[in-house]
Amino acid sequence: MKKLETIIYIVGPKRSWEFQARHVKRIFLFILLVILGLGGTIGYQEYDHLQALKKADVKLDQENLKNEKLLALIARIREEGMKDNPSVTTTTDVDLSKQQKLNEQQSILIEQQRKELGDLKGVLTQRERVIQQFQLEKQSTKDQVINLQEKLRISQEKFEQTNLEKQTTQQRVQEIEQELAEVRKSLEKLKQKNTAKKKLDKISTQSGSVINVSNLKIKRSASKIQVSFQINNQTKQRQSGRVGVYITSNENAKKPMPYSSGKTQSFGIRRFKSIVKELVDDKSGEQIRIIVWNSKRNTVLDEVFRIPN
Repeated sequence: MKKLETIIYIVGPKRSWEFQARHVKRIFLFILLVILGLGGTIGYQEYDHLQALKKADVKLDQENLKNEKLLALIARIREEGMKDNPSVTTTTDVDLSKQQKLNEQQSILIEQQRKELGDLKGVLTQRERVIQQFQLEKQSTKDQVINLQEKLRISQEKFEQTNLEKQTTQQRVQEIEQELAEVRKSLEKLKQKNTAKKKLDKISTQSGSVINVSNLKIKRSASKIQVSFQINNQTKQRQSGRVGVYITSNENAKKPMPYSSGKTQSFGIRRFKSIVKELVDDKSGEQIRIIVWNSKRNTVLDEVFRIPN
């Protein structure tokens, strides 16, 4: 039994195939035209090259012919000259050798001059570099001088400002010294007052004392000294006696004072009594001495206080 063969029939036009076939034909035609154009161009260039070679050959032949004619003419003239004057050839050869030597010497001189010119050019180039370097250093030095002048100006301004501040500081120091002197005087006065007050406080706080002094005030005028104070009873019993106020010196302040010496003032107190005494300032002493006697004529208080200036 024979095997069946499969046969496929394509019916109808294929649009895609027709499109591809049409474009393939166009591409082949374009390539063919390009090849023909390139062939024509190459052929024209070959033809032009051949024509140029032919012209060059013709021109070369003409030049060779001219050279041959010229050489023949020179040879003929030379032969005629040798026949007429045989020494011309020798002279010409000598002149040629001299000319050749002169040419060689001139070449040597030209070469030497060329070397010298090269050396001079190098020297000039080096000098130009030195001049440029000098100009750069000059400009740098000028800039440094300008900077130094600016620094000097700033330093002078700072120096003047420092001098002004120094003068102001000196004036301020003098003012402060004056203020300090005044403060010291005030402190000295305050210290004296505090010392007197401490003495009074010490007297007023002494344990076991019967009478003490407080609120002491000493005022000095041109010729008099006014003393005011309080005597306080430190006990619960009534106290009586006499009070004496005197101007004394350091030496006499330690000497015992007899009862009711001079002008004294009597007192009888349960708590306190204010005493005011006015003394003549005879400049004999610098201290105030306060003495208190009780009714039995015994000294119960003997204190000394400095007279303020």
